[in-house]
Amino acid sequence: MQELSCLKTKSSSPFPNDILENPVYNMDSFPNLLAINQPLNGWTSILHNGFAKLHEPGQFLSQILHTDFIQIIGQENSDYYYFLYFSKGSLIREIEVDSMQLIVFTDIGEKFSFEKNPILTDDFEDESNFFDVDTLELYCKEFLIDIPALYKPSDFILLKK
Repeated sequence: MQELSCLKTKSSSPFPNDILENPVYNMDSFPNLLAINQPLNGWTSILHNGFAKLHEPGQFLSQILHTDFIQIIGQENSDYYYFLYFSKGSLIREIEVDSMQLIVFTDIGEKFSFEKNPILTDDFEDESNFFDVDTLELYCKEFLIDIPALYKPSDFILLKK
């Protein structure tokens, strides 16, 4: 991973607070900090400090490792949410929404059996109509990814510029 990311400094940490304290807000910039933790439920998670969509690295990793790659981005302040899923190099699903403005920017791939249809509605009375952090957590649970567990102290390997 260090070679693929071109990040140079390697260290260990129980939790990478730098990720929360030093975000890279430019959506076109690759993160400058990756924190890799031990596998959980068959997944190795990589936390990072950026908002860039990781299409190329995701496709590449899923293809060369013959595995699945999922990226989620959630920004509760602006109600921006993103879900990306590659399997063995093939794009399976991509969703990008602004729940506050009720805009679906991207909706690519076949809907999963657990997905609601439509992804987003303007029925503000029913919170189940929102695509939000709870929705991202639901998607991840379907793939046996426990988001709260990602933030527990663990042995993280940190890669920095």
